[in-house]
Amino acid sequence: METKVLQMRFKDNDDKIFGIDLNDPKDDITAENIKQVMDDIILKNIFKRGLNAKIGAQIVTKTVQELVLA
Repeated sequence: METKVLQMRFKDNDDKIFGIDLNDPKDDITAENIKQVMDDIILKNIFKRGLNAKIGAQIVTKTVQELVLA
């Protein structure tokens, strides 16, 4: 089974790191799409955390292989 998570990291006014993880991002998502969303999150202060900078983003793909124990 394979899962994907979009991880976005920001810096707030206190120089602390704030992260947002979104499960199952669209397969056709682009870096430009992610940049725009991150800019909107900062501009609109959506999380009321004083986010002021993008640190980075990545899509993490994880494959889990279940084992049958008999």
